[in-house]
Amino acid sequence: MMFNDLLELAGKRKLKLICACLLHAISCGLAIIPFFLIYLLFLEIFSTSPDEVRIWWILALIPVVYVIMSIALIYAYNLSHVAAYQILYTVRIELGKKLSKLPLGFFNEKNTGELKTVINENVELLEFFLAHHLPEMISTIFVPLFLGIFLFIMDWRMALASVLPVALAMTVILLKSSGWGEMIDEYLSAQSEVNATVVEYVQGIKVIKAFNHTAESFKKYKGGMAFWKDSVIKWSRQRAAPFTLYQGLITSTLAFIIPVGLWLYSSEMLTMETFLLFLIVGPIFGGLFMRIYEFLRYGMEEKECMDRINKIFDTENITDEGKEKVESFDITFNNVFFAYDNRNPILNDINFHVPQGTRCALVGPSGAGKTTIARLIVRFWDVNYGKIMVGDYDIRDLSLKNLLSHVSIVLQDPYLFNDTILENIKIGNPQASMDDVIEVSKAARCHEFIEKLPDGYSTVVGERGERLSGGEKQRISIARALLKDAPIVILDEATVFIDPENESLIQDAISNLTRNRTVLVIAHKLYTITNAEQILVLDEGKIIERGSYSDLMDAGGLFREMWDTHISTLDWEIKR
Repeated sequence: MMFNDLLELAGKRKLKLICACLLHAISCGLAIIPFFLIYLLFLEIFSTSPDEVRIWWILALIPVVYVIMSIALIYAYNLSHVAAYQILYTVRIELGKKLSKLPLGFFNEKNTGELKTVINENVELLEFFLAHHLPEMISTIFVPLFLGIFLFIMDWRMALASVLPVALAMTVILLKSSGWGEMIDEYLSAQSEVNATVVEYVQGIKVIKAFNHTAESFKKYKGGMAFWKDSVIKWSRQRAAPFTLYQGLITSTLAFIIPVGLWLYSSEMLTMETFLLFLIVGPIFGGLFMRIYEFLRYGMEEKECMDRINKIFDTENITDEGKEKVESFDITFNNVFFAYDNRNPILNDINFHVPQGTRCALVGPSGAGKTTIARLIVRFWDVNYGKIMVGDYDIRDLSLKNLLSHVSIVLQDPYLFNDTILENIKIGNPQASMDDVIEVSKAARCHEFIEKLPDGYSTVVGERGERLSGGEKQRISIARALLKDAPIVILDEATVFIDPENESLIQDAISNLTRNRTVLVIAHKLYTITNAEQILVLDEGKIIERGSYSDLMDAGGLFREMWDTHISTLDWEIKR
């Protein structure tokens, strides 16, 4: 199954793999010839009248065969390595494409380290299979097979003596390998957990240092490392006894060959040259089976890695079969129900309409479902029941590309890539000119601070934009949204963590971003949405109030209560 999966991913490169395997098979056939030449050499030496010229010809042929065999192997390894790295590239690209088509819920269930392990370490192990183990399995199977046939032709009794320790060794492995699959799964799970823990530890190092936690006292970090250590030790202990016994039997061929050979020779049923041939070839024959143990161990690990890769490929995509193209940009929720796990509803019977070019605000306690509504519009998930419409179409009838091209999102914690400011802004429109970037940066109130940086727009912002302040990152994300110039804008608490000085600049930037657009804004700072044409108040996944600011204030419900609490917090002062 794993081989078939890889061949399917290999595409046109499967020809290189097939050629590499054929060259290995040729080298396997050539590997038998020196043993036959050695046998001929013994026959000539022990003959009554040795032919010196023939002896020298035989001696000269042996290195020639090894040279031809080496050339075949060089080409085989070159082809298998080139094909392997091309296939790895394809697998990683296809995984990247697959991840972009999965619902956001998939990423909530997986951690970054686990996905990193699959895309990096698990895919990398496939290189060992394709470049080394697959072609080498040819030699591991066929060289012992051809050599075994050759030995049985020479003398079936001595051949049995050579094969017996190998048969016993293989029996040991077959009896002891039944639980290895579970052990490998546990080992790879531990490796994923270590990666996840390391990523989290590095990303959270500021908090760890601020609270004086070391790697030793950081329980999750220590626990992940301990789990990995215990898994490796357990795996090593499980393998120690059978591997030692296997290795001992494989290397003990002479212990079987010598007594049988002496008995047959003393009984005049075996010639000296045949006895010497088995004394030389017998240990080599046993040694060829050392690789089988490695292939069994690594083969199981590689299969488990392929299974983990296939789990991602087999995950159901968000459907993207829509053909319609949106032409108007009002937003409508009709009887929408949604639950992340299909059991505990987050949204219950949500109905509202946002006319094109107007501003709708979502407010309510934490966990009320505000962010879920925003993310459903861009199909991070699909609704369980009901429908969401943009213009005249259910968003599921629109292609994802068409839908997302008309929506800009500004999040409360904007994500910047470890690249230049210019490239981070141009994510909104990769074809934009430098003049376009400067224009939107001025509108987003970030051009001034960018110009003051040593490298200006070529400044690298660091991982997640760590070299910039929160306000600077937010203004760059607004510039990015402005550059996209989408008719629908979603603001997910874009100013919730911003200081007053930056908030003024960001509110100014947001005003430029939202002008003449359909806007859905999620806000904790209620004074920022008083001019919204429509305010929806959510609680426990339901819309419990709706109307303008003045309507909701007059109603005296939850919004009025939240407003009074919000205004009172603005008057708080830190007392000495």
